[in-house]
Formats: sequence, C-alpha cells, structure tokens
Amino acid sequence: PIPWIEEFFRLHKIPTERLHGGDGCDVDEMARRIDRWTKNGGCMIQTIQFAESYELPAARIMYMLGYLHNHEQNMQAEDRIHRDIRVTPHPVDIYYVKALRSYDEKIISALSEEADNIHNLMHKPMSYFIQEDA
Repeated sequence: PIPWIEEFFRLHKIPTERLHGGDGCDVDEMARRIDRWTKNGGCMIQTIQFAESYELPAARIMYMLGYLHNHEQNMQAEDRIHRDIRVTPHPVDIYYVKALRSYDEKIISALSEEADNIHNLMHKPMSYFIQEDA
C-alpha cells in the first residue's frame, strides 16, 4: 500500500519520503531521506520492521496503519520518534488505526494488555517478588 499512500499525500501537496526494506535504500540513502524529511516536513512512510533501525526525532505524530503481533517490535517502531528528550522534548502522539468491529480490535486489545502487563511487572519493587519464610 505504500505507493498508494504516497500518491494520496502527493495529490494533497504534502511531501513524502519512504523507508522500507527491499527498495535498495543503503545507509547513505537512508540518511539523505531522513535529512530531506527533517528539512521539508510532510510524511515519512515506513514499514514497522524497517523502523527498528534509525531515529526520526523531529516527528510529533505517528500513525500506525498496521502492527505486528509482537508488541516489542511495535514499540521499537514507536521508539523511532521519541528517543532523545534533548532533541524531541515535546510529547509524541502515536495512533494505531483499526477497523471497528473487526479482528483488529481483539488483537490490539491483546497487544495493549501484554504491554501493560510487562510494564507493571517491570516496575514492581523486588520485595514484591521475594517471599519471606514464615
């Protein structure tokens, strides 16, 4: 769907850049695309799996038009836009687009619950896990 998404934004005179596997984008070309996007604004269109290897600190909003069934990979993609608070001191909004009354609702709910459970577990004090002998 990337070409269609790009075409939609171009028709509305919004500049786009794209980053995804299989398009021959080496490290230097990736840097040029990120630099153009940082200077020109617009939309950076990318795939989740490709979005695990660089940063876009100028971004303030991310729309996820899909997701992987592994919350960790989704979080890695989200981290592209809010890594360094010195560069991106403002809040970043991330929106997952889902089809209402579809299987997406169940999957996104499960992914969210998994992420919440891991967060809650990782932020409990060690004393919570250590049981004293009675």
